Amino acid sequence: MARLEPSAVSKFGLALDLDGVLLRDGVPMPRVLEAVRRLTGQNGTTSRVPLVFVSNNGGLPERDYASVLSSTLQFNVHENQVVLSHTPMRKPAAEFTNRKVLVVARNEAATKLPPAYGLTKFISLTDFACAHPQLWPLKTYPPFLAHLMPSCLFDETPVEGIFIFQAPDDWGEAIQIICDLVLGNGSITTPQDVSGVKPQIPIFLANPDVVYQGDHHVPRFTVGAFLMCLRTMYKYASGRDLEVKVYGKPDIFTYKYVEESLQQQADTLGQKLEVIYAIGDNPSSDIQGADNASLTSNYSWFTILTRGGCFHGQDNDPRFPAKAVVTDFSDALSLVFQRESYSPSKTE
Repeated sequence: MARLEPSAVSKFGLALDLDGVLLRDGVPMPRVLEAVRRLTGQNGTTSRVPLVFVSNNGGLPERDYASVLSSTLQFNVHENQVVLSHTPMRKPAAEFTNRKVLVVARNEAATKLPPAYGLTKFISLTDFACAHPQLWPLKTYPPFLAHLMPSCLFDETPVEGIFIFQAPDDWGEAIQIICDLVLGNGSITTPQDVSGVKPQIPIFLANPDVVYQGDHHVPRFTVGAFLMCLRTMYKYASGRDLEVKVYGKPDIFTYKYVEESLQQQADTLGQKLEVIYAIGDNPSSDIQGADNASLTSNYSWFTILTRGGCFHGQDNDPRFPAKAVVTDFSDALSLVFQRESYSPSKTE
């Protein structure tokens, strides 16, 4: 049988997790920058292979996140190459453009994300708490400066939706206020309704991950853990289950965004897209999500699990096994190139 020559034209795309695969607390992990140069060429500024960074992280609009990644990974990342946990929330946000909503996010994300997603009448949980300090008396709030608050904070209309973009800084405060608003049908002044007769105000949450791998050697709790606490306390207060629409891996909508972006990049590069390699460190989100996507996809999905992030096992994950397990991103990329008989040096 004749030996296949390595090809300079790819027929695959990459769906790359960030935390625990490429980055740890925003810093490139070992061998990542060297591996990235295999995608761009030694002097290249863009990837020659279609790729999408798909992360359950967030907190910035996709354009801003792409700018941060460009600086961190030392090559040009376009906003269309970034799919964050809250990216699919653009669709429901469009239905709340001129409606009063509560936004849960930290620091500048609370003011930058809502307008980027078309939300115009939003109140951050921090501002809402400052305006109503009686809701969480365990905390001492700064002086209330009404002239700095959004005008919709003072009208009589109820909150019509809650968008949770990130885990809040103060979980107890957030759980109390969200429960108050849901039980009050968007108001804190009306009697709380535990009957369940009226429809619950909608809640949209980004990132179902319970833990993520940060700089500490033991994974840290994140938004999914907050949601577990919120559900528990709402059940205690009302006797009912809290209805929440959750976005982010392993949700199928996230992977539809990934497929669309990869196909657009392949078309621009004049390449075919047949196989998508999902590289991640979290079996329950990265591997399960890609496996779910493969069930209804026009593409073939191949999952690669890396060690050193959330996953540290010597063997495969027993619940959500990947098709391959490797040490790190560099080894994952080598496996992809080998399987695809792809030689980046051909385009140097």
